Amino acid sequence: MSQAWRLKLKQEQAPATGAAAVLEPGFRHQLALFTVPRTLTDATVRAIIGRPLSGWDHARSVLVEMAAEHGMSQGWHYVVAEMVRLALAVREAEGADRLPEPMLRDLPTHRDAVRLVLLRADLLEAAPEPMRFSRTNQPARTPYMTDPVPVQPRAPRQCRDCHGWMPVGRRAGFRCSPCRHWREQHPRGRCVRCRREDLPLRADRCRTCHPYRLLDEARPATSRATQLEITLPAGVGGPVLPVPVDAPPAAGTDETPAGRTARGQEALFAMRRDWSPVLTRLRRRLRADLPLTERARLVVEEYLQLRADQQAPDYRKNVHTLTILMYWLGAETAVLERDVHDLAQLDPNLAAKPVCQFLRARGLLVDDPDLHQDADLVWIEATLDALPQPVASSAPG
Repeated sequence: MSQAWRLKLKQEQAPATGAAAVLEPGFRHQLALFTVPRTLTDATVRAIIGRPLSGWDHARSVLVEMAAEHGMSQGWHYVVAEMVRLALAVREAEGADRLPEPMLRDLPTHRDAVRLVLLRADLLEAAPEPMRFSRTNQPARTPYMTDPVPVQPRAPRQCRDCHGWMPVGRRAGFRCSPCRHWREQHPRGRCVRCRREDLPLRADRCRTCHPYRLLDEARPATSRATQLEITLPAGVGGPVLPVPVDAPPAAGTDETPAGRTARGQEALFAMRRDWSPVLTRLRRRLRADLPLTERARLVVEEYLQLRADQQAPDYRKNVHTLTILMYWLGAETAVLERDVHDLAQLDPNLAAKPVCQFLRARGLLVDDPDLHQDADLVWIEATLDALPQPVASSAPG
C-alpha cells in the first residue's frame, strides 16, 4: 500500500474533529435568501469522515453496482465515494430531499459520476436539461458516460487582463484571444498607465493601455480610464491603432447626428430634446447636403413624390422639417410627436402638422396625448385651477 493510501486510511480512521462547523444540516425545505457557490476541498471531505449521512447506504450500493457494471477500479470507487458523501452533506446543509443538480458544480472532481449515482439513487433533483461537467465530450477513460449530453457552455465573463466582456460559448479559459496572444509575445510587469501588476507589457503598457500612448505623451494628466471592450466570436486581426490626439474632423462631419438605435429599441432615459443647438449647427447647410441613411432617404423621397405637384412655401417647410428629423433621428425608430412640434416652433420656415400626419400614416410617429387635448377642456381646467379652492370644489363636474 502506498504512502498516500496509508495517509487516507489513517485520516478516515481518526476521530472527526470540528465536523459540526462544516456543512451543518439546515432546516428542511427552507428556501435560502442568498445562494453563493461553496468552496469544497479535501479538508471538507476529511471533516465529514465518519458523519452519518442520510441516503448514504443506498447511494453506496448504487456506486458498487455502477463500478462493477463498468469495470472501474477500486481507486475510482474510493474517490467517487468521497464525492458522493460530500454531495450528500451539501444536500443536508441545504435541507433538501434531493440535491439540486447545478450544485454539483461545487464538487472538486468526478461530478459526472456523482450525478449518475445520485440519479440512480433518486437523491438528485434533475435540472430541466441534463448537465455535463467534464471538459470533453465522453472521454475514453469514463465509460459510464453513455448519454449524449453536450458539455454546458460557460457563462459570459470578463477577461482577467483587459476586463473585456467575453460572450457565451468561449472555452479558452478566463482570458480573451487577444490577451492570450499578447501574453505569448511580451514580458510581464506593472503597467505605467493603469498601475496593474503581472500584465504583459509593450512599451511599459498593457494591451488596453497601449493604444493610448500618444494621448498620454501629449497630455500627461489625461484620465487613465480605457474603453471597455466586448470580445466577439469572430474578429479581424491586425495591430490596434493608437488613439489620435486632436485629430481634425473630416470635411462635412462637424454636425454629428444623434445616436441612432436599433428598430424597436426603447430609450433608457426619456427627456425632452432641445433643438436649438441642432438648428444653429445646421443653419449653414443646404437640405440636399445632409447625408441620410438609406431608409431615411426613402422616407423623404416618398414625401417628395406625394407632394410633387406642390411648390408652395408650406411644401418647402414640410420637406425641410422632415429632412432634419430623418437626418438627426434616423428612420429606424418612430419619431416623437413632441420633437416635431418643438423643432417647428423654433423657426418660421419649418412646419409640424403635415409632417406629423405623414409620419403617423406610415407608423413612424409616437403620438403625444398632451397635444391632442380639447381646447375648451384645457381652458376650463386652467380657469378652475386659478379659482380659490372652495369655489373650485363647488363647481359642477
